[in-house]
Amino acid sequence: MAAFPSWKIKKVDGSEPTEFERSVAEAVFDLEQHAEFGAALKTLFFSRAVEVKVNETEMAAIVYVPVPFLTAFQKIQTKLVRELEKKLARTVVVVADRRIVAKQAKRVRAGRINRPHSRTLTAVHDSLLEDLVYPVKITGKQTRYCVDSSRRINVFLDPADRSTAEFRLECFATVYKNMTSKDVEFEFRKL
Repeated sequence: MAAFPSWKIKKVDGSEPTEFERSVAEAVFDLEQHAEFGAALKTLFFSRAVEVKVNETEMAAIVYVPVPFLTAFQKIQTKLVRELEKKLARTVVVVADRRIVAKQAKRVRAGRINRPHSRTLTAVHDSLLEDLVYPVKITGKQTRYCVDSSRRINVFLDPADRSTAEFRLECFATVYKNMTSKDVEFEFRKL
């Protein structure tokens, strides 16, 4: 394999990439050499990659991309994810690397600018859920409160996409739980 393509991963904190992130960067670089991805992947990079254990036999890779590049990645995401899954031998999910800004205390807030709505915990978690299941459309959500004070989010997906996403639902639930510590259950139905 060619030398490590360091320009395909730019970590926010400036630290060295892990071995797994290096393998993802090499896979993206190899795909850039193909004619179908060349122009689209030329200027794109990702900020980090994480491995998640879905079950005893399956692993997933979460590839975090900078928010401004998300739409460019989503244009080629279907083909890109399919090829990355072949190269990495695991399920691949592409999400934006979003930040949550903490709520400021009332006495500290005087004279300061309020945080944008897109940086609140709820907005970031909702956006991560949409990124996670892309290109499948979310038709509705429901939060169920159990007697034991636990919560479960039911997410309803478009039934037209059942054939393309049904085998990934366990992976989606595990990855979302890993990112947000929230239990989620996916169903295919319209509301």
